[in-house]
Amino acid sequence: RLNIDYILAQPAVIDLIIKRAAVVVRRLLVKSNVNVDSQSVNWDGRGDDGNLTPDAEYTVEIHAAALADETNTQTEESHVWLDTTPPVIKLGAGLGAYVPATTVLLGSVTDKTLVGYQAYIEGPLPNTKRLLLTEGTEAVTDVSLARFSQLGLDDARYRIRILASDEAGNESDFQSEEFELDSTAPSVSFSNPSPGTFVSRVQPTQIRGLVEDINLKTVGLDVDGSPVH
Repeated sequence: RLNIDYILAQPAVIDLIIKRAAVVVRRLLVKSNVNVDSQSVNWDGRGDDGNLTPDAEYTVEIHAAALADETNTQTEESHVWLDTTPPVIKLGAGLGAYVPATTVLLGSVTDKTLVGYQAYIEGPLPNTKRLLLTEGTEAVTDVSLARFSQLGLDDARYRIRILASDEAGNESDFQSEEFELDSTAPSVSFSNPSPGTFVSRVQPTQIRGLVEDINLKTVGLDVDGSPVH
């Protein structure tokens, strides 16, 4: 929403329009009698047809003709940029259901008139305690927002939260999907054969053990460097 303020030194007939290039998109005042005083008119970013106008540069034009003498006129113009688009926030690849502590978090925050942004990690969930990762006042693209290994976080569930705003007052509040931070290697133990046990080449030997991990992907068994299937 744009507030248009003007002052009249004497009563006048006012025409107030919004133009894009030479095309009139909105007539805010048409032959309106206005008394001496400070005046304010709001433009909601819509055209005369009621539809939202696109983000672009517009001209605010006011034409005043004195009530006492219609030949006594004055026209003023002011150029404005209509911005209804909030900052765009994106995270790079790497945030799946499980995230290793070695992950480098990449992200982008873009806007033509960015005021600033703050990136946080929230958790351990459901606790929404925030830890500030980084902040800035300039647009960034595919930059490192954090290295999880340097944050000293416990293995638990978290999410990324990024807040951003621009000069037009547009705001973005981005939340990632929840993910499990995993810095713990799989735990492997054998129950058979016991250490130091002699085994026969003739008699098959059962190899039993336990592999534990919340995010286990693959398991392989090698004997003297040769894979066992």
